[in-house]
Amino acid sequence: MTDTLQEQQIVSSEQQDVEYIVQTGDTLAKIAQVYYGSESGWSKIHQANLDAIGENPHELQVGVILNIPA
Repeated sequence: MTDTLQEQQIVSSEQQDVEYIVQTGDTLAKIAQVYYGSESGWSKIHQANLDAIGENPHELQVGVILNIPA
């Protein structure tokens, strides 16, 4: 887990949508683990960001801003 993920986890505990900037080595599963406590939430993030991610959730681009739904 990167420092960025740890810092943004605090924000997510307020139960509001947050923005997250994709970092090197990130996957939707890793991001979901931080924000939802389970990797299974990756599809919720993917669906909320289809325009930014595209159809293939395994091709995250560093620097892309994702909306993390509450």
